[in-house]
Amino acid sequence: MLQRLRPPRAATGALLPSSTRVLARSLATTTTPTSPAPKSRNDTNPPVGIYLHFPYCTHRCTYCAFNVYAHPPAGAPPPLVEAYVKELTHALTEEVPGRRWDVRSVYFGGGTPSLAPQEFFERTLASIHQHANAVAADAEITVEANPSDITLDKLHAWRAHGVNRLSIGVQALDDATLRLFERDHTAQQALRAVELAKKVFPDRISLDFIWGRPGQSVRAWKNELRRILGVADGHLSLYQLTLERGTRLVRALNTDDDLPAMPSDDELADMYEATVQITAAHDFHQYEVSSFARTRANEAVHNSGYWRGHEYIGVGPGAHGCIARRGPGTRDKTYRIMSPSAWAATCHASGHGMLKRAKMTRRAVAEERVVMGLRMVRDGLVVDEEVAEVLDGEAVEKMVRDGFLEWTERGVRCTRRGLAVVDAVVPRVLRAEKEEEEVRERVLQ
Repeated sequence: MLQRLRPPRAATGALLPSSTRVLARSLATTTTPTSPAPKSRNDTNPPVGIYLHFPYCTHRCTYCAFNVYAHPPAGAPPPLVEAYVKELTHALTEEVPGRRWDVRSVYFGGGTPSLAPQEFFERTLASIHQHANAVAADAEITVEANPSDITLDKLHAWRAHGVNRLSIGVQALDDATLRLFERDHTAQQALRAVELAKKVFPDRISLDFIWGRPGQSVRAWKNELRRILGVADGHLSLYQLTLERGTRLVRALNTDDDLPAMPSDDELADMYEATVQITAAHDFHQYEVSSFARTRANEAVHNSGYWRGHEYIGVGPGAHGCIARRGPGTRDKTYRIMSPSAWAATCHASGHGMLKRAKMTRRAVAEERVVMGLRMVRDGLVVDEEVAEVLDGEAVEKMVRDGFLEWTERGVRCTRRGLAVVDAVVPRVLRAEKEEEEVRERVLQ
């Protein structure tokens, strides 16, 4: 797909203002940054998301490179659940002294959290309500679920604990692919699970699928996508397959001559274009590179917080977080101990399983806003003073002329063509670090 990052034939080459003046204009018209920060911690509490990582699976899929482990025979024992409660309590009451958290979303991810005992959901959600400053009345509370784990009893129990959204990892409606991925369900079993879930969580279900798979043709993906849209609820996450080094799938592709080949770059580009066109024809709008919703109310609140640069607390083995620990406008990354047993032991001894904290520089915060903001279809990237310092204005202008970016009232966003190659667009528009000071002076004149 990266080979398609070249100017369209119809590019006009129209003259645009200088990069300095364009960025200055954006600063003058921008009133709300991508990640709004209060002037004082006492003025308001910006929204925060909480991510809880449940690291266990019955089996590791062949494409998976996440921090997951074989599920213990007896399920998650009470000491493990207690460790989550301890770490949540510490994160919400002690991690940032004096800070009170307003929770906008909670996301149970993994791993396979649908394997967790009901006590896990009951106690962690109770802890959040107990220790947060407030939990929004319409807070999005999501559980990732494997189709083979979904039963009517589980669905009703999750609902009773306060869960109001499911993200079901179907991944494919092709049994040969499901076998290649070593998923523990067939396409028909997944479809039955989706229909069952709709009875308890109507209009609150997201389905995950992977395209660009070994042996998949453009035509096959189009047909499969139409089947997907026939059963979809309110949200779809449609991801291009990422080949992660060290996974069994990558090893198999490198050594097994009987496996079908991966699609070509041109085929992948055509699959992406088909994804955008076919979802739109079925009244799903694209609001992020891989995310599609039936209405704006169906857009994922928790994931949108990541893309908009909001703070999030990570809890559980290997969980990451990003919080304003040193005051408004700052960001610190947090990393939890990866091993479940070591993490739980540290939680019981110290109240948390923190591995390390990393202070983000001003530049790193701004660059992350660029990376995430350009993934957003409607909002795009707000260009304020911090972002202007890391953008190469001339490169941005060229991307606009070449049809990959377009100006908005508050900044810039990817065009449909740019979204298809956003990972190649981002490094081209970031300014070399040594130029920062000079730009800071110029852009504010």
